[in-house]
Amino acid sequence: VEDDPFTQKLIQNTIKGKYELSITGDGQGAIMNYVKKAPDMLFLDIGLPDIDGLTVLQKIFKIDPNAYVVMFSGNGDRNNVLKAIELGAKGFLGKPFTKDHLFKYIEKSPFIQSKSMQGAV
Repeated sequence: VEDDPFTQKLIQNTIKGKYELSITGDGQGAIMNYVKKAPDMLFLDIGLPDIDGLTVLQKIFKIDPNAYVVMFSGNGDRNNVLKAIELGAKGFLGKPFTKDHLFKYIEKSPFIQSKSMQGAV
């Protein structure tokens, strides 16, 4: 969930061909897509145009308490990071982020790990 077109494209180019990806640019779209698609993980920007990402995070956890959500933001404000972790986020990426950091969190997702192990059998 990212409202910045440049960052959307960066993520899309980084993940393309490795994982299925769905992108939305606002909080309402994030919640609706989460319900429809039940993703293995969610990268969620804090600064969204309609609902702030921390509020979206809380709503996602009400829908799915086991959600694997990693927050990101251009504003690496310590309070944002601490609040996101306190609410249940599994990590926080400051923007700009590296490909390695992005994949580090993807590979930590228990749902993705489980699918990888099933594919390796």
